[in-house]
Amino acid sequence: MRTGIKIFFLLILASCSAPNSDEKITNSENYTDTLISNPSDTLNNSTTLLPSETYLSFIKYLDSIEIKTDTVRFTKVSLYPNHNYEIINADGFPIYKLDTRQTAPFQNNSNFLLSHRSGFNDSLSRTFHIDTTKYLKAKNVWGHFFTFPEDRTSDAFFEEWEFSDSNTAKEIAEELDYCMEYAYMHRGAYIFYMDKHVYIFHSRWGIWPLKKIVKTFVERYNPDIPETTNDYLDTSL
Repeated sequence: MRTGIKIFFLLILASCSAPNSDEKITNSENYTDTLISNPSDTLNNSTTLLPSETYLSFIKYLDSIEIKTDTVRFTKVSLYPNHNYEIINADGFPIYKLDTRQTAPFQNNSNFLLSHRSGFNDSLSRTFHIDTTKYLKAKNVWGHFFTFPEDRTSDAFFEEWEFSDSNTAKEIAEELDYCMEYAYMHRGAYIFYMDKHVYIFHSRWGIWPLKKIVKTFVERYNPDIPETTNDYLDTSL
């Protein structure tokens, strides 16, 4: 049953090449440099609450290969969580401090169950229901928004979820991976876990533009890889 669902979902992802035209932003004035030379008053320069070194080091790597963040563009695109986040300055990079309730799995799960109560998607809801109250165990959730050098109109989001222990991180990562078909509806995600952290890559353009950088993440840090994410890494569409 699950294998058939995954094959169906892979075909859906392969056919979804881009978001709707009204979501595209092509004005070059929207792009900003990743490094912050003079952090504004809106940035929290906290040195006591920061993402992990793994997370920051990969963001620095992305920047080194011209995969840049764009805080202006982020406020203008859809299909990402609510934009009302605190931005911290972490080693010169703007990182979003996320509210767990505003992440894509939390929002999509609520919307999916609402449609279920209205009489739609009954079988899928029973198959893929996730208990999002467990996500509230996350101590910190960080987000990094970036664009690709070959096409600045395409973009993605890289998250780190921190938990109090490695067992909880593993449980959440494996559940998100299993329920990915609607936790990241129509788009998919790459989900990993390592120590007390869960790492998530997702894009409104689907998972395929992310494959190259995600494989680099795996090679550099050797995280644990749940089943569906591993299937996506092994699949070339």
